Amino acid sequence: MNKLLYLILVVFISSCSPSRHVIPLGRHEKAVSVSVGGPILTKETTTFPEPLVSLTYAYGKSKNGTRILGLHASAAAEGFYIAEYGYLKEWWFNSKRNIGFTTNMVANVGVDKSDWDVSVYPQVDVNLYWHYHGDPHYYCDCPSDGKFMKFVYVGLTSYVRAYSKEKFNVPFNNDVLLAPHIGYNLGGKNWKFNAEIKWIQPWVDNTKFDHEIWNPVGSLGTLGGYLSIYRFL
Repeated sequence: MNKLLYLILVVFISSCSPSRHVIPLGRHEKAVSVSVGGPILTKETTTFPEPLVSLTYAYGKSKNGTRILGLHASAAAEGFYIAEYGYLKEWWFNSKRNIGFTTNMVANVGVDKSDWDVSVYPQVDVNLYWHYHGDPHYYCDCPSDGKFMKFVYVGLTSYVRAYSKEKFNVPFNNDVLLAPHIGYNLGGKNWKFNAEIKWIQPWVDNTKFDHEIWNPVGSLGTLGGYLSIYRFL
């Protein structure tokens, strides 16, 4: 597999992967989502997030826990099959201010079709969110309950190369990747939209990468931009 393509795919499924869900779904609630985005690169005169696509299915197992299953469509199109299974748990929620703390524990497993090598990448995300418009734990089928709900969140993604014959290339040549992120979510009962920005490896020199990385805050780390749309079933 092309080294640049492999690097982008690995970074995308790791620290560059957007937060699948930040707040747990309601009990027995289901949702599907599509996410588009990736590292922000510069090619000639154009600057854009690498348009990589992933698909996710989520199921509300309990009032504070959600199971998540994902597939990386862009990687599959290139012969690298990557699936993820995760569990979102809410550990703390302040009902007066609608502030909560959640974690995502995810197992990423990839198979390279060219040689059938298997890669395993555990991932843990932590998020602190503020649901400043609407209550995330209030569900009602009332006709008047169709207004937009909104929340913002900040968090940290951690990703470990537990087993793989491939190694992260410069500037991501670490077996552990970290990325702080910030996001914004809004939507109604049936549809939600999410925008997120990550700062991947904010202490690593990004000038040694073959592709020019766009980072307005300097030569450290790489920014990633993502858009997601959710459909509740």
